[in-house]
Amino acid sequence: MSVMIGVGQNYFRNKPLNWLAQPLETVSDLSLIMEPSYTPIIKNIQMEMAQILLENNIPFVDARANEYYEQGHIPHAMPSDDVETLVEKLDEKVGLFNPFVVYCSDDDCGSSEALASQLQDEGFMNILVFKGGWKEWSIAKLPIEINESE
Repeated sequence: MSVMIGVGQNYFRNKPLNWLAQPLETVSDLSLIMEPSYTPIIKNIQMEMAQILLENNIPFVDARANEYYEQGHIPHAMPSDDVETLVEKLDEKVGLFNPFVVYCSDDDCGSSEALASQLQDEGFMNILVFKGGWKEWSIAKLPIEINESE
């Protein structure tokens, strides 16, 4: 009975929910990323855009466990071990409408998307997910920081 009610409700919604999870849209236009968003979005970015955003001082959040964060992370990335503290730091640094990047270990890791959804539930509107994450960043031998908990 509950399933039928749920299906019926979804059918009559203005914007029905998808039956299957949809992949994140990849965004590559810097001007679209840098603009504040007043509607909740989570979008994917590639390595080149991650580098550009870091150069433009866009905050990064490491969704990996703290032990991995301390072994090395993208420069200035914030750890996510304490979500309440992370929410306060993000609100202070970017506010609810400006972009920031979430990443985890690699493109098979779902922690970045899970954390992005959790942060969206906290009111953040403009979240970017770098799916290549730590693995892609470190293989490219880009700058890293070690043992710098913020």
